[in-house]
Amino acid sequence: MKILHIGDNVKHGHRFNGYYISELLNEVGHDSVHLVWDKNLKADKTYGINERNNSNASLQRIGKKLNEFYGTSGLFYSFSYDLLFDKNFLECDIVHLHLVHNHFFGIEFLPILSKLKPIVWTFHDPWPLTGHCVHFFSCNQWQTGCGNCKQLETHFKVNHDSTALNWQIKKIIFESSNINIITTSQWMTNLINKSQFFNNSNIFEVPFGIDLNFFYKQTDRQNLRNLYNIPHNDIVIGFRSTNSSFKGINLLQELVKKLTNFSNITLVTFQEKGLFSNYNKKINIVELGWIEDDQTMSIAYNLLDIFIMPSYAETFGMMAIEAMACELALIVMNGTALEHITMPVRSGVICFDYDNSDDLYDKTNTLICNHELRNQIGQNSRKIVQQYYTKDTYLNNILSVYKSIIENTKISAESQFVISQQLNLNRQNINPEIYMVSKTEYQITTILKIFYPINWLKGLSKINNKIKNAINKF
Repeated sequence: MKILHIGDNVKHGHRFNGYYISELLNEVGHDSVHLVWDKNLKADKTYGINERNNSNASLQRIGKKLNEFYGTSGLFYSFSYDLLFDKNFLECDIVHLHLVHNHFFGIEFLPILSKLKPIVWTFHDPWPLTGHCVHFFSCNQWQTGCGNCKQLETHFKVNHDSTALNWQIKKIIFESSNINIITTSQWMTNLINKSQFFNNSNIFEVPFGIDLNFFYKQTDRQNLRNLYNIPHNDIVIGFRSTNSSFKGINLLQELVKKLTNFSNITLVTFQEKGLFSNYNKKINIVELGWIEDDQTMSIAYNLLDIFIMPSYAETFGMMAIEAMACELALIVMNGTALEHITMPVRSGVICFDYDNSDDLYDKTNTLICNHELRNQIGQNSRKIVQQYYTKDTYLNNILSVYKSIIENTKISAESQFVISQQLNLNRQNINPEIYMVSKTEYQITTILKIFYPINWLKGLSKINNKIKNAINKF
């Protein structure tokens, strides 16, 4: 099977951007290619769309500026147009979209792309359902039509309220596309079922899986703690430190403030440094920063007794699963995807009340004071991961989804003819510089004609001058 994965980069979030599953597929004999906007890590069978030319970078910047100007998102990007000329797309059996809303993929091409190839899209957040935001928190306007948005500052931030227009654009595009969807949790599936956009889409629920050869409880935890000067008798609590309202930074700040009353606590933070520097003199804090590889991440988990994940907005919760595999006592928030993923009734994972910092502290205090409870939760959690969240289970489920989609997707004779014509064009000896200049001018001309006032475009010479100025500027 030939699979094309599309994501924004290679290095960051490798389990979410397509790199991880592409590697697994190649290991078992499939032909899997990872096509990305930013190839920020050298990797086999991974290609950056910019490697062939520099014009795409210029077009991407123009697309981003247009989205900023009009308050739109996910439009005007040439990456999607380039797929129609890309051999990896033209020859694949199925296309798997991953993180494609990070300012490089134009969703307006999905109707034609999905007529040419079977397409499946993993939804990593609710962005496809909304008028602009990645997570909508308590807002429900996305179900009926956005507008009068009270969350314009929420990621992805927009400068003015075009959310009603954005919502309608997405509705038209997605209803005109043949898109299959993968979710990683029942929580995300439930949201899609409330949306008006995907009534005709097949939805497959496939949770992520991890390599249990990396993530497990190590026997030399005390020796690991020595490396970081962590006292042997301390209760070590870890969490992700990031200045994001999505991840519950406000709740963590409140919790740390209360934990300074303990004399036997060490805090270990992941990702951003300095967010808790005000407490350095009151409590022992080890800041690990951003960790890229699984082996180092597993070592970091094995420093801990308790892991806290107070996220308001998660569609899966990879760090929760990794912590469970390492037999840590885990605390998550009620009313989020984490409550479903961690299976508290079976695992014993502690859930605190939604947006309740006092209850978070009480639940944390319970675990601090109860060694046996921590061990029991850790052991039960490991069993849950072994049953539901291994890499082999994930790989087999993904392959089943691909086979089902390919078998049930009929590509018309017209679409097959387009593919054959594009492949013939692809095989010709085309001067890439001439082609890219032509494409650049075509793309910009199209954008200008659609989105700028007609009187601004009087005269072909004026249009060409504007195009040349735009190209020279970028």
